[in-house]
Amino acid sequence: MNEMLQLKKARERQRIFEAKYGVSFAAFKTAWDAGEIADRHSYAVELDYWEWEAAMTDESRLLEMTTQLL
Repeated sequence: MNEMLQLKKARERQRIFEAKYGVSFAAFKTAWDAGEIADRHSYAVELDYWEWEAAMTDESRLLEMTTQLL
């Protein structure tokens, strides 16, 4: 059950970033890699990038764990 709560939190963090930037993480990463994100090396934007990526990684890991448990 703890995994489900963590999964919910990871998805909520993703929704917050999607609302803030108006795109999915995949689109944000593509724009990031292309140098299209304004102030991408500012502390705030870089921190958002790493936290968003962590939320995506957490979701993948938790989904894998949940699948293995079922």
